[in-house]
Amino acid sequence: MHIRQAAAMTGLTPRAIRYYEQTGLLPASARTEGGYRFYSGDDIDRLRWIAALREWGIPLSSIAGMLDSLGDREAFLLAAGAARQSLYEQWLDASAALKSLDQGMAAWQSRSGLPSLDELKESSRELQQQRKTRGSWSDGIGWDGMAAAAGEEAPVRSLPAGYSLERYVATLAELADWLDPLPGETGADLGCGTGNLTRLLAAGGARLIAVDVSSSMLALLARSLPQTETRQGNLLALPLPDRSCHFAASSFVLQHLDHNERLLALQEMRRVLLPGGRLAIAAPLSDRELGELRRPLAAESCELFRCEDGMLLAVVS
Repeated sequence: MHIRQAAAMTGLTPRAIRYYEQTGLLPASARTEGGYRFYSGDDIDRLRWIAALREWGIPLSSIAGMLDSLGDREAFLLAAGAARQSLYEQWLDASAALKSLDQGMAAWQSRSGLPSLDELKESSRELQQQRKTRGSWSDGIGWDGMAAAAGEEAPVRSLPAGYSLERYVATLAELADWLDPLPGETGADLGCGTGNLTRLLAAGGARLIAVDVSSSMLALLARSLPQTETRQGNLLALPLPDRSCHFAASSFVLQHLDHNERLLALQEMRRVLLPGGRLAIAAPLSDRELGELRRPLAAESCELFRCEDGMLLAVVS
């Protein structure tokens, strides 16, 4: 069929179809003697996939990877997960920008005259810091490589020197006992690794969402805990909706983040928790470093149960 017929069948414009051809999303195909492209049934199916994925706002660069993996379920889900993470990052950035703009406009409308340039810069300072923190983060550990080398023991291999396996196991058990997940609740294990804490949290019948930056770690977790939902993402832009979790846990992750990254990660944890949600963090941090996390929680009138010896337990407001 010709391009106008293809456009009618897919809901795309001829111009969009030609653009997808130029960018390589639609592979080269046969042409008629007159030089017109012939669109096969496979071409139409591919165009329909492109149209559907674009409706979700998925960028063309991500769509290419998803289309190339249509014959491989795991590869497709991996590409889709990466696209979802990108959309969450865009949504978080847009939400923060709108919040900052709303606050600015509320202040400007209460007085005469226009805001000064200095006021505009000041009102966007926090937004700029968040963007800088998210944009500068990178996986400096190489978690995918660690998962490939150490398998399910990868999280244990990353423990700081002198931190015993017995202490690690006892810490995870204490987090799970304090959180006390209940059937019908939804919780998140943030930086889940291969699922050592996830397994304990899921034992009580709660719905668990396991989040990790490493697709290889998540693949190992999925093999041992097939009923657990996995989502690829990092702690600075959690791939979770606002106020969607009754509890959240993070074990032995925050020590890999710097000060600004930890504060942003804590902000993200609070964002996804329901009012009264339970938050449990364990990391080999000093009491001073834990105190830096305690201050924003105290400022929001959160109820703190522990903030010492590498552990922070709180109920968020």
